[in-house]
Amino acid sequence: LNPRMEPAERGLGWVRKIRSKFPLTPLFLIQDPDEGGGAGGMPWSPEHDAADLKRAGVHGVLNKPLRASDLITHAAPLSEDGSVLPSAPPPEDADFIPVVASVLLTRAQSLYDVHLKLASGHFVKVLSSGESLLPEQLSRYREKGVRWFHVRKSDIERSLRACDALAGHMLSQPGAAPAEVAEATLLHGEDVINAMRLCGVGEVQIMQAKAYVSNVERLMQRMLLNHHPALKDVLAQAAMAEHGAGTALVSSLLCEAMEVDSAAAVEVVGLASVLHDVALPLECMAEDESKMPETLRAKYREHPLAGAQLLEGVQGIESSVIHVVRSHHERRNLKGFPVHFGVARVNPLAELVGLADELQHLLLGAAKGENGRRLADLLTHDLLEGFSKGVADAVKAYFLHTLR
Repeated sequence: LNPRMEPAERGLGWVRKIRSKFPLTPLFLIQDPDEGGGAGGMPWSPEHDAADLKRAGVHGVLNKPLRASDLITHAAPLSEDGSVLPSAPPPEDADFIPVVASVLLTRAQSLYDVHLKLASGHFVKVLSSGESLLPEQLSRYREKGVRWFHVRKSDIERSLRACDALAGHMLSQPGAAPAEVAEATLLHGEDVINAMRLCGVGEVQIMQAKAYVSNVERLMQRMLLNHHPALKDVLAQAAMAEHGAGTALVSSLLCEAMEVDSAAAVEVVGLASVLHDVALPLECMAEDESKMPETLRAKYREHPLAGAQLLEGVQGIESSVIHVVRSHHERRNLKGFPVHFGVARVNPLAELVGLADELQHLLLGAAKGENGRRLADLLTHDLLEGFSKGVADAVKAYFLHTLR
């Protein structure tokens, strides 16, 4: 990552994606120390940023010019590994992620504790954070048939939160241009795009969805929302940007399904999709009430009202956008929250954003194999029963026929 060539904030988005998929792969940032780059025009400082970067899952910063010997020193394999990998990793445990053993054949220290799963199903720690596995140790494990080690999910999640915090800090600095914020948001939306592909959405619809989110981002830039005192810190959080972009991507499909085509309505849906959870605590981002303690559940149930109140103080936000934000968790069967509007007062655009919010969680779950792989399979009775018949029928018809 050379900050001169790519906004450092977006680069942290790549760090997050790499670290979430490859927990133990050595990861270094490359920069030119003589050229400004990141937020504020400053390159990474190994002295000041090393601890923050390590918490975010980065092993270190390498300054240009680079020599082959520099790369060998930091990341070259300690021995050749010509073995054939297993055809598929073992299933994930509730608390651990499998990692292929050969990843540990480098000079880089592990940033996390590494565990071995025993035949009994129990896990034992074989390597502590900050240590490296010696080649002879790995050879002994391989002789015993060990092909996979494991890392605690909580350790990886802690790294991802640190990465989000670091990106949010950089994006909140005066040197972070709105375009960089938009690029970071669109990058985060890639997870939902990949999930769409897995669930049968075609490239034409995906291209239209990406264009839609890009248009919403440009609108937000013109409105200077990323610089508004009440919003800039929240919108700079990578997790919030990812969730907002994902919801907007799904909303674009639902606009087509529900034949929402007026410019004003499409604009309301776009802004509300990005801003609908602006007051949602980060701890509630998965929106799974069954896993929330009572104190957090109460905050979660109040976030639509809190978000609407926050947006009421932002010049340029239309009342229709605020209504959608306030109502996106309301359901016509009175099972929603926080006000229980019921049948008469739930706006169809609020239903659209509310359904997009739920669907994007299901899409990401489908990509992980947690439920059906077709979008049509996700449209269960339990999901749609709180929405009006017109919305439910239009969405089912679209996904069952247009995207079959």
